[in-house]
Order: sequence, then structure tokens, then C-alpha cells
Amino acid sequence: MASTTPVPTRLPLNTLGIGFGLSGLAGTWTAAGPALGAPPAVGEALWVTAAAVWAGTLARYGARVARLGDIAEDLRHPVLGPFAALAPTTGSLLAAHLATYLPGAGTALVWTMLAIAAAFGAWFVASMLTTPRQPVALHGGYLLPTVAASLVAAQSLATIGHRAAATALFSVGILFWLLIGAVLLVRFATGPELPGPLMPTLAIFSAPPAVAGNAWWAIAGPHLNTVHEVLLGALAALLLPHLFLLRRYAHIPFVIGFWAFTFTTAASATYGVRLLTLTPSAPHTTLGWLAVTLATAIIGGIAVRSLGLVHLPRRRHAEHVQPA
Repeated sequence: MASTTPVPTRLPLNTLGIGFGLSGLAGTWTAAGPALGAPPAVGEALWVTAAAVWAGTLARYGARVARLGDIAEDLRHPVLGPFAALAPTTGSLLAAHLATYLPGAGTALVWTMLAIAAAFGAWFVASMLTTPRQPVALHGGYLLPTVAASLVAAQSLATIGHRAAATALFSVGILFWLLIGAVLLVRFATGPELPGPLMPTLAIFSAPPAVAGNAWWAIAGPHLNTVHEVLLGALAALLLPHLFLLRRYAHIPFVIGFWAFTFTTAASATYGVRLLTLTPSAPHTTLGWLAVTLATAIIGGIAVRSLGLVHLPRRRHAEHVQPA
């Protein structure tokens, strides 16, 4: 008699956003240590948690890959494919932090993650140049393979002391932010409307100023300059519209894609805390702790809500975001 046991399916690539968001929150608490006097143990615990989730997600995905063609199929997916960039991008953040304890291993891993991210980013751009996509497939996650990967790699390289290479990658991230960001804005403005499960990716659209700001902080040091002033203005301009979208977000059924909010939230909090420390004062300390608390509450809330999805089929949420 034929078995009726369901065949295990691969994890959807946007599940990698969990480790990415937790790494971002770990970075927020690490930045809050010297800036606000936050206990270092909290940041370290979050780094360990993020690393475990990142490695566990990759292991669970790999365990269900029967052939290389499965990976190629996932990478070519017009909706979920761009999220593959989160594997090396999260790895880059973790490696840079590891380098503070194990410089040799951390440095080697930063360069390894950069090589993987660069290869995927180049392939992704080549596919965009040669394979037309339906507008419904485009979303904020299309900024991940080039913009997020480049800016995070720039931060990591600067952290381990390679500022010239970091500056080059910073320029790459800014270039593709302008190019792909413009394409996405046209797509959002002209339609079709984003499906509910993809609405959280609007947060990724607002992330580049904060991610670039943190990268430039690592490159140029803790000094307020024109670059930070420009990025801070851009960050405010891109975050404020979300206040008018809160009602829409509240009516979207919760899916794993809500983790798209997390790294933007964490990166913005980290950048805010860093800028506030440039002019120390009691109000700025209060605002810094408010940013850390808000980021922790948002990401913690999403983590708790995610526990309610564990009983669902692993790809159920992805079935609703296929391009028409």
C-alpha cells in the first residue's frame, strides 16, 4: 500500500530572515554597551542565539536538498530567490563579531562570506539583465543581494581593519540602492498591489540608510559628518511613511515574512544609538534606551508570534506570493 506520509519540503528562503533579524538585534545591544551602559552579556547571548538559528536554518534547508537542481530552482524563484542573499550576509555579521575573539577565524570567514555574497550578487544582477520578471514578483527583498549584502560586507570589512575594501563595497551598495530602489518605487506606485504576505518587505525598502550609516560608522569612525547627515535625513524620509501603514500591517495575517521588519528595526535602532552618543546628554540617553527597547519589543513580539507557525506546513506561506 502506498504511503500517505507527506514528503518533507525545503524551508522557504525567507526563513533566513530570522537569523538576520536576530543578528541585527545582537548588534543593537552590542552598540548599546559602550553607548548606554547596557550589559554586554545580553548582546553576547543574542549573538550566540543568532548564530545557532542561522546555522540551524541552513542545516534544515540542506537536509531536504536532494540534488543541486533543487538549490538552483530556489535561487531562480522570482519571489523567494533574493532572500538567499541572507545566508552569506548574516554570516558576514556573525564572522565580524567572531573576529573580536578569534581574529584569524573571524577574518577568514568574513572574506569567505564576501566571496559567496559577491558571486550570488553578480549572478542575480546578470539574471535581472537577461530574464524579464512580472511586476508582481518584485518586492523590497530585491535590495538584499546587492544593497544589503554590499553594505553589511563593508561594515564587516571595516570592523576587521580593511577600510579601503570596505569603502569600495560601500559605493557598490549605494549604487544599487539608487538603481534598484528607483525600479521598486515605480513598481509600488504603478502596481499591481503587493500581496499581503509581501507587505512586510516594504520595511526592507526603508533599510538602506540605516545599514549604510552603520557601515560608514565602521569605516570612518564615530564622527558626525556630511555622510551621516545625508543618511539620517534619508532614513527619516523612508521610515515616516510606515506610520501611515501601521493599520494595514495590523490587518495582514501573520506569516514568517514579518521577519522582514526585524533587521530594518534593529539597524535603525543601532544607527540611532550611535548618533545619539556623539552628543551625550540625559535626553539622548533616554532616547537611546527607547530605541533599544522598541527594537527589542518589536523583534521579540515577532519571534513569539512565529512560534505559532511551527505547526503549519513549511511552505504554506510561500504559496500565496507566487507571481500571477
